[in-house]
Parts: sequence; C-alpha cells; structure tokens
Amino acid sequence: MKTGTKVFWGAVAALAIYSIVKSNEPKKPIPPLDYTKTVYTADYAIICPLSLLSDPRADHDAMAVFDLLHLSMFNAQSKAEKLGCEVVRGGIEVTAVPMGGSDDYVVLDGVNFTADIYLTNSADGSWRSADSNTAPSSTDTSSSPGSVLVATTSIQPATPMIGQSSAPPAVQPISASTTLPEPQGEAVTGNVDAEVFSALENWAKANESNDPTLLANCYADQVDRYFLRLNVTNTFVHDYMDAWLKEHDSRVTMFKIKDVTFENATTTTVQLRLVKEVVTTNSKGAAERLTPSQLSLKKVAGEWKITSERDFK
Repeated sequence: MKTGTKVFWGAVAALAIYSIVKSNEPKKPIPPLDYTKTVYTADYAIICPLSLLSDPRADHDAMAVFDLLHLSMFNAQSKAEKLGCEVVRGGIEVTAVPMGGSDDYVVLDGVNFTADIYLTNSADGSWRSADSNTAPSSTDTSSSPGSVLVATTSIQPATPMIGQSSAPPAVQPISASTTLPEPQGEAVTGNVDAEVFSALENWAKANESNDPTLLANCYADQVDRYFLRLNVTNTFVHDYMDAWLKEHDSRVTMFKIKDVTFENATTTTVQLRLVKEVVTTNSKGAAERLTPSQLSLKKVAGEWKITSERDFK
C-alpha cells in the first residue's frame, strides 16, 4: 500500500475515533440525511478537499480537521483557509456518498468531503435540526444549485421580517460599564424587553470576565445552536471556553452589544438581531471586530438564558 493511501485511511480512521469520543455527549435527535434524495450544502458549510486527508504535515492532521469541522465556532473562516478548505453558502447541490469508516463524514462530488452535519435535503440550505426555528438558512441566493463550491466572503443576516425596518434602530451599546439602554425596536409584552436587556448586560460582563463558568451561566442547559455546533449542553459551552482560554493568550477586554432588534418575541422566548463590538488583547496587541449576530433566549425559572448563538461574516 502506498504511503499516501495509508495516511488517507489513517486519517479517516482517526476522524471516526474522534467522532465516537465526542458522541458520548447527550444530544437532541437530528433527522438523518436521506441519501436517496437530492443533497445540498447547509448554510455556512465547511468543505475540504480529500487530498487534505493525505497531507503529512502535523498541523494538517486528523485532529486539526476534526477541530475545524466540529469545534471552530469563532474563527472557522481563517482555520478553513489554513487547511485549504472553504466555507460555503447553503443550497448548493452536491453528490454525496458516506465516507468509508465513519457515518459522520461524507465525500462530495468525488473530490471533497465534509461532516454530515453540514448537509441537508432542503434546497434552501436550512439545517437539519430538532428545532427548525433555531437554524435559519442564508438568504444569499445569487448562485443556482449545482454551482461550483466557492468560499463566501460575506454571509448576510436574513431579510428583516415583515413590519420591521430594513435598518435596525440605533440602540445604546450594552457593555459591562453601561447602564441599561431604553428598549427599542419591536414592541414586546410586559417587562420582556427590560429583562432581556438585563440578560444581555450580564452576558457582556461574563465575556469581559473571561471566566468560563460565568459565560456558561448565560446559556440554557440545552443549547440548540452554538455557532457551528448543533444541540450541545451547557457543559459543552463551559468546557469549550475553558479549553480555548487555556490554549490561547487572547482575552476579551471590551464587549459591547449594538443595534439590537427584537424578532418573534413572546413572554418566554425571544430572537434578537444584534452586533457584537469586541476588543481582544494578546501578546501582539489589541484587535477590534464588529460581528453581526443572531441570538435566541428562553426564560427558564425566571431567568433569560441563551438557547442559540450564531455569527454572520
């Protein structure tokens, strides 16, 4: 057997092992992909060339691939580029075949591969999820299904709902040092708006604390979507942040929430559009970024907890 072939199947086996280890975490059931029907990429899918599995470089090994496909919530685009992978829009038709040695990985068009979670039978690219309201699809329809996989440089938030302004109303940024802003945007019942803004203020403080426990306390016991991961536990959120902080010297020194608008608000659930203004500092200096985001919260035992968090590039 050629060395390249050994490396390839060794990587496939390693990916399968990593998937088995991670599968011990309790999850909601996700509808399986039906290979007898047309298969499409899901919104924000990560696609890699099969040649990556034969790459002998240490920083391109199976663990790096697994980290990209399953754990890269904050910097998937940059990690994908380093490994020669692409982040693509949803709704691209592909020929999909399960990869030998693992049910979690799929060969695409004979030349690429991805994780099963990034594929769907929905032509609009909507995610397969136990809760279809937690993972809306991209509104980018500029390319027809069946087009060549091309990395997107911008994934735009969904079109505003009927009755909402296309431009979000200006809202005083929320940060650890600001007072609670006056509620703006869609009207909601009772004290929901003030309670949600208070929860956002606590979330901002938790991010600036760089404390995994305080951050995890802002999330529900079961989180329907945590960036690129679906159906994870509160423990996963804590452990991921704890591991990330231990492996990186970058720390959040400012976390503000801007341009908040309410969507689908009830007395116990709410979906928000907002912009995160984050300053991180490490040994090389400080960096600032503005990230459009979508957040869902649910009132649990009198407290508002995050049930879904999604960023847009």
